[in-house]
Amino acid sequence: PNLSGSCVDSASTSPLWRMAGRTASLVVAGDRAADLALRCDLAGLRVDAVLHGPAEALDEALRRTPPGERLDAVATYTAMIALREAAAARAGVAPYWAAEAGAASEGRAARGEASA
Repeated sequence: PNLSGSCVDSASTSPLWRMAGRTASLVVAGDRAADLALRCDLAGLRVDAVLHGPAEALDEALRRTPPGERLDAVATYTAMIALREAAAARAGVAPYWAAEAGAASEGRAARGEASA
């Protein structure tokens, strides 16, 4: 079964099994967050929060991450896009693809090429 319910995401749940015993705090989110929380529980992972959206999950995960510690995110392809947008907004920077488009446009302009 696909954890996200989206046809573009992988059906693999193997990341859950690789995480067992490694997490101090686990926040799950998405349209099927309750299902993911159950799967995590069955894999021996303690779930601390079950939320709906990636942005609120990021805020909760950041709140639970001690200063100086690393926050890891395990997300499907489509959830990672929303998560990256939320992280970029909190950092005050353009999303990756917008930054890449800007850099490509600047490179074309420097070479005297027309914008695409």
